Amino acid sequence: EECIVVLGGPKGQAYHVSMDMLDENINTDCLEVKIIPLDENGKQKSKIEKTFLTHFNWASNQPLASAYFTLDPKTLNNSDDIPSAIEEKVVQLEGTTSEGYNIRLNGSQQNVIVRSPREHELSLHMLAPVVKDHSLYLICPMPGSLISLEAEVGQSVTAGQALATVEAMKMQNVLRAEKSGIIKSVLCKEGDHLKVDQILIEFEE
Repeated sequence: EECIVVLGGPKGQAYHVSMDMLDENINTDCLEVKIIPLDENGKQKSKIEKTFLTHFNWASNQPLASAYFTLDPKTLNNSDDIPSAIEEKVVQLEGTTSEGYNIRLNGSQQNVIVRSPREHELSLHMLAPVVKDHSLYLICPMPGSLISLEAEVGQSVTAGQALATVEAMKMQNVLRAEKSGIIKSVLCKEGDHLKVDQILIEFEE
């Protein structure tokens, strides 16, 4: 089995990953995993990394999966016991995307895309997605009613300060400043019915 795994979004770092059963002369059940880093043209850019997957535990629709790896499969046996020397990796599945998954590993969040080699080859001809900078705006994350607004033009705010409260599905959601700054304009008023992604406040650069 082989696939292309891309970390960090559509134009992130790509790896060619292949998995094969070990030579029958090695008395253990595990998979040899070869990982090849690829450059922006889909060509190998550094040496092949190799590891061995010994166990994989995941139940469908569960958020956590655990995998066990070793660099030397000859020390293994066919028992169900996992030797203490084996390295365990626990991955938390936070959601799915059109091409892959959002996961968390070792406290770091990653967007992971999984493609066939042909799909990745074709993706190299696609334009990079436009990344919009929303850091200068307070944006409504859901449709609802603006029941309170604590902001005015020229006001200095600090990161985490509550600026607005939106009621949606009978729940009140407090919207806070993501960073410190000065309010440039206020584009809404209390009582407004808001749409998702509607800009409420603009900050000075």
